[in-house]
Amino acid sequence: MINTKAVHRSNQLLNYAYGRDFVYDEMMMMGSGPAGEKRAKAMARREAIQNALIGFAPTRALIRRFVLPKPGQGHPRRRDAGFYDILLIGETSDGRSLRVSVKGDKDPATVRHLR
Repeated sequence: MINTKAVHRSNQLLNYAYGRDFVYDEMMMMGSGPAGEKRAKAMARREAIQNALIGFAPTRALIRRFVLPKPGQGHPRRRDAGFYDILLIGETSDGRSLRVSVKGDKDPATVRHLR
């Protein structure tokens, strides 16, 4: 949700360099059927709780201090087992479709550069 707001704000600050009719949205694939729906609902609940907690300064400070790992930290097996698979889909103002796939192994927070 925050990325969407940041991208639209950037477009505005750049004097609508992407156009006034620019559209941006994000989704996360959770799988199909009842299992995918269950995962999506669970993630939505966790995100709502997380947003409520970080929206309140005292709990945000506690989370930063005691819960969140520093960049590049965390359990090595979890970092090494991580991966990302991003599909960017776009459409130009003249109707052309664009698709770009970005994939990588390991937790993206530990990636220092694109390969």
